[in-house]
Amino acid sequence: MYASLLTIALAASSVAAAPLQARDYANKNDNLEDYAQYHTRCLASSCPDKHNDQTGFFQDCCRPLKKGDLESVGGDVEKWYKNNGKDRCWPGAEAIAAAEERVKKNDSKSSAVPSASSASAPAATSDAAQPGDNAGAEYFDAGASSSAAPSSTSTEAPKPSPTEEAKKEEPKQEENKGNQGGGEVRTGIATHFTPWDGTDKAMGGSDMDDPHCGKDYKWSMYGGLQGNWVALESSLYKQGGLSSEGVSGFCGKTVRITNKKTGATVDASILDSCPSCHNQGDIDVSPNVFNQLQNIVTIPFDSDDQPSNDPGELEVEWQILG
Repeated sequence: MYASLLTIALAASSVAAAPLQARDYANKNDNLEDYAQYHTRCLASSCPDKHNDQTGFFQDCCRPLKKGDLESVGGDVEKWYKNNGKDRCWPGAEAIAAAEERVKKNDSKSSAVPSASSASAPAATSDAAQPGDNAGAEYFDAGASSSAAPSSTSTEAPKPSPTEEAKKEEPKQEENKGNQGGGEVRTGIATHFTPWDGTDKAMGGSDMDDPHCGKDYKWSMYGGLQGNWVALESSLYKQGGLSSEGVSGFCGKTVRITNKKTGATVDASILDSCPSCHNQGDIDVSPNVFNQLQNIVTIPFDSDDQPSNDPGELEVEWQILG
């Protein structure tokens, strides 16, 4: 279940697709269905809640479909499921519509620009950063700017204008660095990565050396299945600021994760994004990290590369270091 690797991505129709989808899923998963369609359907089917489902729903219904299979039914996902005896996998039109609306709202929140205090900062000029100036870098400070100086007929030195005060107090943001939020302690659920043959990247695919963070962060360079690495929830991954290649500023940073029940603590490297994580408190981890969080020192895996003791998910708290 590795969120960024095992997961389910969720973004409704093409209008609500996330920037990561455009670069990673669409460009590097040419044999799979449209990411936005897959992302939305997984949301509608509550796939993030079914990683540990005992009925087989997750395996049957929460994987992306192949383009060739969909082409055989004219792109009709519902028809494909019915033709293949998987009627339960189709969530229904109402659930799809609700998921699309949810994705739109989440995207709207993610791209919102923090406003300056109405008491001290004036409206931004045309020189201020605007949404879309940095494609994919959706978290940044707009920052007010003005060159106008206050006028005064008095010999007393004029007081700084609210604009100048705002400029002095506001830290300068570097392009594409985003609002990284390192050091914040988060609480959520840890799931683990499971490789699947025939799929790729954020769905826990067999392409083990092509994470969202790119070729400089290949999983094999970090120990492969027995390495310590994680994937961040997709909106948090983007919050690190994206390069033109879609690589987050969080890539390569260290995360410290603690099992809230046992106190076991593990450090791991950020290599990927997790489109099926519920929120920014959830995190997807490698099987080795999952084992260590359960105080399992050895690294035994079963034939499917599952952690040796698999409760499905763990309640954890964690933070990005440095």
